[in-house]
Amino acid sequence: MKRMMMTALAWATVSLAALAQTTVFGGNYRIPSILRLADGKVVAFSDYRPEGGDVGQRATLQNDIVAKVFDKRWGEEMTLLKAGKHDNGRLFSFGDAATAYDAQTGRILLMCAYGDVCYWNSTLRDPIGVYRAYFHLDGNTIVKDSAQEVTREIYPLFHGAVMKTFFTSGRICQSSRPLRPMCPQRLYASLASNLGAMVVFSDDFGQTWIFLVACRCNPHPRATRRNWWSCPMAMCCSTVGRATQTGATSTSSTTPIRQGLKEHGSSPSCQPIRPRWVSTEHAAMARR
Repeated sequence: MKRMMMTALAWATVSLAALAQTTVFGGNYRIPSILRLADGKVVAFSDYRPEGGDVGQRATLQNDIVAKVFDKRWGEEMTLLKAGKHDNGRLFSFGDAATAYDAQTGRILLMCAYGDVCYWNSTLRDPIGVYRAYFHLDGNTIVKDSAQEVTREIYPLFHGAVMKTFFTSGRICQSSRPLRPMCPQRLYASLASNLGAMVVFSDDFGQTWIFLVACRCNPHPRATRRNWWSCPMAMCCSTVGRATQTGATSTSSTTPIRQGLKEHGSSPSCQPIRPRWVSTEHAAMARR
């Protein structure tokens, strides 16, 4: 009898939890990212994809990045980055929001894909773009502080070996504490690329990024996505996926990064170096 009562209670708990679930974004929304703020509020980000495709996949495509704030209940949808048209008439879109929150300043960082070029068609001469924006909350309203394209800052980190890349979506991993007093926590971000999943880090909350040398020994060289779930100073634990035009697969791995931190140091003034594992042939192919 006791076992039956416990089973019934468990089923009732599961049923109540299911009823309590809320669909924050439905329909033509994809690629979520969620942040919990210091005051307990939650911010959920998503692509709004009216036509369902990726950035630049079709000439008529216009994807926005939107968000909602949870404060006792979910608020109204807000458009953070709006698709538009270049001076040459070509449409541009935004997608795959990677986000981070600085509890000391209340700022929100958003890195994303941008432009009118599809990832699969990206070249060094005409690449898929990279975009950076900063926001803060005024009550339950998300206010944009600054936004700019940073494509020309990201691709040179790889010295011509990477011809297509974007920050993979989700919450950007942060160190458990700042490396220096009154400084932001270090950020670790994953980039999809034609050479596999790459890792960059930042000590100034996304203003500058440095290539993490330790990941030259990529345990998944054919992977294009790495989604962080834990990242203490000595070890990066991640779920790695290989994206294709028809689907995606995923596996798990653990990659030590302590040696990479020693090679680069902890200063944001460190200069990126050419990855030693990138061959001359790789670089030549990427420049074509």
